[in-house]
Amino acid sequence: MTTERLMIAGVLLLCALPGCAKSEGPKPMPPSVTTERSREGNTITRSDTITVQAKVVAINQKTREVTLEGADGEKKTIKVGPEVKNLPQVHKGDMVNVAYHRAIAATLKKKGSKASAPEAGEALYTAKPGEMPAAVGAQQVKLTATVTNINKDMQEITLKGPKGRSAAVAVQDPSVLDKVKVGDLVDITYTEAIAIAVDKP
Repeated sequence: MTTERLMIAGVLLLCALPGCAKSEGPKPMPPSVTTERSREGNTITRSDTITVQAKVVAINQKTREVTLEGADGEKKTIKVGPEVKNLPQVHKGDMVNVAYHRAIAATLKKKGSKASAPEAGEALYTAKPGEMPAAVGAQQVKLTATVTNINKDMQEITLKGPKGRSAAVAVQDPSVLDKVKVGDLVDITYTEAIAIAVDKP
């Protein structure tokens, strides 16, 4: 997922910079961010989705350099690596659409419960030769952490992972702190996904 991470970082940076003169034709849609939270029983879930669109305003197939224009008119040139196999299909005026999604789910388990074995997996899909460039990558990590400290004043708990690393985690709902005790276990599932597609305007 290295190429996709670099690409989305470039596009997000593109949209954050101050504007300049805009090109003619259809304009990219402004970036959007949506956040969803839910709570069911002892499981709390939060997900964030960021969508960004940029327009191809120049492309050099020999140097593999693509100049993108964000919704605010700012332009940025990026060098596309050989991982993108279908660059010849991209032309001036095409739109680059990027969606980044991350979600975390935490389930509280009482002290003495059995810890789940850590798991990790990832998947990557790229467009077939001759198609417009597109890629979808996703990775998911599952682990069980132990509650080692509860700080109600700071509204956070400290979790210790299976490899001994600790991290303080902010708790959105303070009522959760009344149900947590030191020694309790928390099953955590973290999912991250990126989708990139180039479309004709």
